Amino acid sequence: MDGADKNNKVIESNKTVQWNDKSGNDRHFAEEFVENSPSIGMINGNETLFFNGNNNRLEAYNWGNDLFRDHDEFTVFHVVQFTDVGGNTSNILRAHTTSATSVRHRVGVEDFGYRRLNSDSFTNASYNLDPVVNDELIMTSHVSDFGNGTASVARNGVDFSQYTTLPIGNTSDTDSVIITIGAAGSSHTSQPLHGHICEIIVLKYIPSESLRHMIEGYLAHKWGLVDKLPTNHPYKNEPPTI
Repeated sequence: MDGADKNNKVIESNKTVQWNDKSGNDRHFAEEFVENSPSIGMINGNETLFFNGNNNRLEAYNWGNDLFRDHDEFTVFHVVQFTDVGGNTSNILRAHTTSATSVRHRVGVEDFGYRRLNSDSFTNASYNLDPVVNDELIMTSHVSDFGNGTASVARNGVDFSQYTTLPIGNTSDTDSVIITIGAAGSSHTSQPLHGHICEIIVLKYIPSESLRHMIEGYLAHKWGLVDKLPTNHPYKNEPPTI
């Protein structure tokens, strides 16, 4: 999901009413009402999707139930700028269920969590990271290995070894209903994101370290995050060839 690609979005009244999947799998996100769709923003000369922290979101009804079903490995990369953290949970990518949450990627002040659907249960991993501050642009790499019961997260290309790899717990019976971007589930106003979503990349496997570095380098050079890459990152000085 590439916010910078103008051909990747359906625009009405300066609002992104549909954000298209570039993988070829037709996993698009859309919003029925124009007024509830994110606006067009701009970061580092690239268009973004700007969520107003009130009632903006995009959702996927037709394919969300099975996106991560029975997949023990998956990885998510995203670049987001938080205009107003506000101390509340801000949902980036989240799957709503009939009674709970699955496949949740969220950022609060010091919390980072992820849940994924596995048949009729979800698992959860949370982290105590440095607080997110207003207007901070962040690239995040998140790897979940549910087969081995671990999950890891890195910000701005920092090596995973510098973050705690945690076991996964908190299982519960639940059924996925819908995946949303920018808010929690069926409500436009529940835990909304106030800020820019630049790009989201989802892999249904755990990439090699070299591939992870390549994706981080691509995102960092594209969105103006090179200065935040560690000095030993292989793409600190030059972007990868993709």
